[in-house]
Amino acid sequence: MKAYLKIFIILSLLTGLCACGSSEETETADASAKIVKVQAVSEESVSDGYSYLGIVKAKETKNYSFLSSGKIEEICVEKGQQFKAGDVLARLDTTTMEYNASIGQNTQAQAEAVLQKTISTYDTNISNTISGIETLEKSIAAGEKGIEALELGLAAEQQNIDAAQTSLDTLYSNLNAARELNEVGGYSDLDLDAMESQYKTSSAELEAAKAAHEGNKAALESQKAELEALKARKTEAETTLENLCTSKAKDVAATQADAASASLSTDIINKNISDAHKRCSLNGGQRRLRYGASL
Repeated sequence: MKAYLKIFIILSLLTGLCACGSSEETETADASAKIVKVQAVSEESVSDGYSYLGIVKAKETKNYSFLSSGKIEEICVEKGQQFKAGDVLARLDTTTMEYNASIGQNTQAQAEAVLQKTISTYDTNISNTISGIETLEKSIAAGEKGIEALELGLAAEQQNIDAAQTSLDTLYSNLNAARELNEVGGYSDLDLDAMESQYKTSSAELEAAKAAHEGNKAALESQKAELEALKARKTEAETTLENLCTSKAKDVAATQADAASASLSTDIINKNISDAHKRCSLNGGQRRLRYGASL
């Protein structure tokens, strides 16, 4: 391009000199001739471009590394190789990780089984304890009604005994009076014998009533003792229920933590196994390989 521009300037200068020659010929007749440089017009090839020295760098670079350390089983790319997103760059040997994953899965399964067993056992014990408390409450209610009925019965028995005692005392007084009359001939032996027999019968009936009454009183005390024992068992069962609920919360929380820890460990191992096939996330080319922490 510079050569063409130079030729054009020279041609323009020559044309100007020729145009002005006729008008100035008479004025410069005596002047000395001027020397000019003339160059023939010709076609030439010209290089249109620029050369520079420099370093070419990628627009974007990315280092890849594995989540866990291990033995590299395969490098899937070579220096200068082109690849696309999703291509596998390298693989780790996952034998140990897969073995650990198997152990982790077993540990997780055992922890989850222990958790379910713990919950089931506590739920069963709590349910049985609640049922026992409900049964005790019914027994206590029945015992209290039984005691109330016995107390009412004893009160009625005592009234009957008191009335029978009064009747017996009256009969005894009449018997003594009849005996005195019988001694003086004012009361027959037959009537006296009948009164004596009546007194003995009434006295025996009163003693039997008193004995039955004492037996019922003993039964009342026994039922009261049983009622107190039922109440004590209920209190003990309620304490057991409270302890079961408290222990369940602690033990379930502990077993849940164990199961969660086992699950987390398994997830980490599985993630490391998945990451053991390192894939490219960009389209590009491999510039260099550095074995170890990154690719």
